[in-house]
Amino acid sequence: MEELFRSLEKRDVKLVLANPGPIVVDKFHASKFHEMIGEDRIFLTVEDAIVTSAPKMDLEP
Repeated sequence: MEELFRSLEKRDVKLVLANPGPIVVDKFHASKFHEMIGEDRIFLTVEDAIVTSAPKMDLEP
């Protein structure tokens, strides 16, 4: 996940995670990945991720 995160950051792509299971959340906290990606980019539902991220997206071609 860290390698994916760094690769996307180099391309100016923001990684957002939605609907992680409890085991995944525990792993993120144990590895401190949540600190790297930012708590504000982890969402309990896909809808929350879209609603929060959509206004920040540049929709012009």
